[in-house]
Amino acid sequence: MSAANSVKNFRPSKNGFHFSNSYPSGTAYPAVTLPLLGTIVSGDAGNGLCGGFAFAARDIFQIHQVPPPGSSLPPAGGPLFNYLSSRLLQSFGSSPIYDNAAKVIQWIQTPSHDVTISFYGSGLGDRMVKDEWPKIKADIDAGNPSPLNLVMGPECGAGDIPGIIAALHHCHQVLAYAYSLDNQNNLTLTVYDCNNPDNDNVTIEMNIGDPSHTISINAPLVMSALGEASNNMRGVFRSDYEFRDPTSIVPTEMSIVSPAANATVSGTINLVAQAQCVEGVGFSAYYATSPANIQTVGWHLLGQATAQANGTWTLSYDTRSIPDQGNAGWGTVNICAFATDFNGNAGTMANRVYQRVNIHN
Repeated sequence: MSAANSVKNFRPSKNGFHFSNSYPSGTAYPAVTLPLLGTIVSGDAGNGLCGGFAFAARDIFQIHQVPPPGSSLPPAGGPLFNYLSSRLLQSFGSSPIYDNAAKVIQWIQTPSHDVTISFYGSGLGDRMVKDEWPKIKADIDAGNPSPLNLVMGPECGAGDIPGIIAALHHCHQVLAYAYSLDNQNNLTLTVYDCNNPDNDNVTIEMNIGDPSHTISINAPLVMSALGEASNNMRGVFRSDYEFRDPTSIVPTEMSIVSPAANATVSGTINLVAQAQCVEGVGFSAYYATSPANIQTVGWHLLGQATAQANGTWTLSYDTRSIPDQGNAGWGTVNICAFATDFNGNAGTMANRVYQRVNIHN
């Protein structure tokens, strides 16, 4: 049966980070060590922070904000780098077990197809179709991007510790936000890939009609950006994810650019706010609908602003819908710009700024 869905209002060009996962070799963060295997994550951001990018993008989307606008790599040791590197470590699972990392290691040792005798049970095809695909679909159907681990080749034996560690360094993490399944069981997952910043067309494709056999996975943009064009993607599974509050790395920093404070305005004007890391901006105004009666003073929604290329948000508004206040004691109109989600719902009181103006028509 065919099916398709996507996470409303999520797209990498808006909700992904605008810089690539490309720190220079030697950029340090804490290493991850597992019993028997030793160090599985080197502590060198030059080897990638992919899980941190995927988890952080999901965190930010969950609080109805967007990542910072810059396209330059944030400096090592700064707040954003530290957040990404700590979320990378958390993407491997909780210490000391590191469930997600342990699952990757198990999948590296699991045959791609069902075999008569296997220490790990069913093959990767069966696991992807029966276990992982329903979890990914459920995430997206619920409006949540789904974090994925991508397991690369080659398959390694249980005793091949160097091979397992080498295979781990080829694996990758992305964030799925849309799917399409046709009547021939061709499944397409559309993903945010930190190695393809601002690209809304990165996909992972496979046919899930015969899960007992090896499933061929096609993801040319992912593999090319990884430098893995000669390797193969063997499996995809949904990572266990826990939310972390990202507000420290997405300050809204709002201000009203126009009209100026205490300006006298008339006719149709542009209300302009500067804001970053927000999904939307709305405007409201505090005034009296009957200027002679103070009991009619209150807040009134003016409308939802439109994002501009220069980072501002603009709403054209006809001030003639606001009566001249005509009272020297409370004759100004208080304009408010406030952060919203994509649906126009207001954020917290902290995400609001105010400006007083005079209306004269």
